[in-house]
Amino acid sequence: MNPFSVRNKLIISVSFILCIPCALIGWVSYKTAYEQITDNTIEGLERNLFILDTYIDKMLSLPKEEVSLLAHSIKADNLETNQENEDSETREIIDSFQYLSTNIINIRVTSHNGTFMSSPHLTLPSDYNPLEQGWYKLAIENPGIVSITAPRLSESNKPVVTLSMQTKDKKGVVAVSISLEDLTLSVSQLKFDEGDILYILDPTGKIVAHPQEKLAEKPKGNYYNEILRNTSGDLSFKVNGNQKKAIFLTNAQTGWRIIAEIDQFKIAQSVKPIFNITLFVLFIAICLTSILISIIIGSITKPLQVLVDASEKVSQGDLSGHVIIKSQDEFQKLGNAYNHMIDSLSKYVLYDSLTNLPNRRQFIFTLEQAITQARSEQSKFAIVFIDVDNFKQVNDTLGHSAGDEFLQKIAEQLQSSIGSQGMVARLGGDEFVIFLKNSADHSYLEKMLSTLRDSFVQPFTIHGQITFVQMSMGIARYPIDGVTQEDLLKHADIAMYKAKELGGNNHQFFDYKMIELVIKKDQIERMMRLALARNEFNVHYQPQIESTTGKIRGFEALVRWNSPELGFVSPEDFVPIAEKIGLITQIDEWVMYQACLKNVELQHKFGYPFLMAVNISALQLGRADFVDKVQLILNETKMKPEHLEIEITESILVESFERSICILRKLENLGVKIAQDDFGTGYSSLNYLKLLPIHTLKIDKSLIQNMTSATAEKTIIESIIQLAHKLGHDVVAEGVETKEQYILLKEWNCDFVQGYYFSRPVSEDKLVELLIEEKKSENSKK
Repeated sequence: MNPFSVRNKLIISVSFILCIPCALIGWVSYKTAYEQITDNTIEGLERNLFILDTYIDKMLSLPKEEVSLLAHSIKADNLETNQENEDSETREIIDSFQYLSTNIINIRVTSHNGTFMSSPHLTLPSDYNPLEQGWYKLAIENPGIVSITAPRLSESNKPVVTLSMQTKDKKGVVAVSISLEDLTLSVSQLKFDEGDILYILDPTGKIVAHPQEKLAEKPKGNYYNEILRNTSGDLSFKVNGNQKKAIFLTNAQTGWRIIAEIDQFKIAQSVKPIFNITLFVLFIAICLTSILISIIIGSITKPLQVLVDASEKVSQGDLSGHVIIKSQDEFQKLGNAYNHMIDSLSKYVLYDSLTNLPNRRQFIFTLEQAITQARSEQSKFAIVFIDVDNFKQVNDTLGHSAGDEFLQKIAEQLQSSIGSQGMVARLGGDEFVIFLKNSADHSYLEKMLSTLRDSFVQPFTIHGQITFVQMSMGIARYPIDGVTQEDLLKHADIAMYKAKELGGNNHQFFDYKMIELVIKKDQIERMMRLALARNEFNVHYQPQIESTTGKIRGFEALVRWNSPELGFVSPEDFVPIAEKIGLITQIDEWVMYQACLKNVELQHKFGYPFLMAVNISALQLGRADFVDKVQLILNETKMKPEHLEIEITESILVESFERSICILRKLENLGVKIAQDDFGTGYSSLNYLKLLPIHTLKIDKSLIQNMTSATAEKTIIESIIQLAHKLGHDVVAEGVETKEQYILLKEWNCDFVQGYYFSRPVSEDKLVELLIEEKKSENSKK
């Protein structure tokens, strides 16, 4: 059964649509349960917060009254200055309070001159000064009210807070310390669920009571600051990756924050069983519904399967038979239309409607029959794959109707030329193929194809325009070049493309080396698309030498590619492919960036303003944002524009000279230098030389190679140098490989030279070594 059949797609689609409301129900049920449990949990914690708030008020109300009573009962003037003659009245008051109160740990009284009394007696350090204690300072700062200190651990290591108040005569302070153990116990006992905690912080953020943390310390966590900034509310936060929520309120008497924390993950876990049950029920419902849907859709789409089976027969070449559909719906109408289509198709299925030539189907059928016959008779034959080189030009300039007429006339001429020697077919578009029976001899085929080409010497008149026919032809022979129709057509096609590569309007016989080249190009294309991302490209640098001094003036940056899969790939192999697939612009930009970066590094290291020459492709120069890209690279690498030289070839300018001139002038305005590369190879180099905004002329190495033996080359090179100098251009001679060449160029005042005589292109590391050696040589001469 086809998993992608309409029936299965309908079942999957309807089931998927059914899943949407089911998923919605599951999500709503989960959300509802989660929110309900969260609300119940928060409601319980809020009750505990109010219980603790009330408990704190009750816990402090009696000590506050006692402190107030003591403050009104004690006269600080009666305190003596030494403990041996302490005031008996004050002693009796504080001892009585200490004895009768269950909450009070100790009572302290001090006058403003530092006289101190406590109950029970405390053993204090010799440097103890009551006037420096927090409880004393709070009482002085808040006269007339009872102040509460921050929590601390007492001398007996018990959690306490101290309540203090100024005496009635305002000449001393009374302080009472009470235990917080009962409060801590209450906090530990009051919780709603496992993982939820209650705790109390004073206004400074120190712990008053906590089931896990130490008293009087500040707990860790930024969210506590947010709690202390507000008197009540709630706050969500994360602890160790767990989502938590805190609700809090402030005790009016103390300013303490009473806080409850809940673990929302545990709430989610408690909802999980409910959610799982819901999902299970929904899953069973979906399965049962899907089965029912499958049965219903299967009965509805049954006629569609009949049409599919009939269509598959047609695809195999069987045009016999009608379909019978009695569903009395759209499928029945579709069946009737199908039957009518088959009746019409059987008349035209084997022939091309435009040229009346056999079509691809008929040709393949004929070819397979020929292969079967040739195999049994051990005979040979050939096929010729033809592509019209200038069809697109005719189509674009004269219109599609002219293109159709052009193809019709080509078909008539092919048919007339081949006659009974074989069969001509149209594969589609501007592609034709010829089957030549019993014709595999190489010399015979050469003669026949020559005659065929001669038959197209006379032009056609299409829509009043004289039009010549140019064709690229590829030949494959049975059994030399293939024993299946697929191989023969593929190999003839490869040979035809080889003919196109050689300029078109010629023919090529298939050679298995062509497959190697196709495979190699395909591998290079596939690997090159990954090469930039995998950092496989690198830049080599060839020095340019000042002719008069022999010093390095700068470098030409040359891209190199060492592929892990293909090994070293020559630029001659991968650059044309990169230009074809449009990847050359990325490579050019990468090389320019790396070269500028390296040049800045070399300038800083050696203190010389080296020039860096970079080649660009026609695609790069044709981009509207090319100048902006150059500016961006210069900005990012911090290289001055005058140290960058962009090399262009004359071929780059051919397609759009005016546009190229405009872009080159913009580059010149940036301060970038322009060099014309390969000078002397173009058909109109001197004409371009007058118009281009260039600074440097690079003489092509093809002229340099024979200059020492050929008089013509000497004259041409010397003339080029003189002409360039008169136009105000520098001259670089490429491909200098011998001392004799260098001496002549120097005599002719060639500004700069470049070639293997001085150095091959070198890697970054060897480039640095080269410059170091040059610097040492200069120093030794001094």
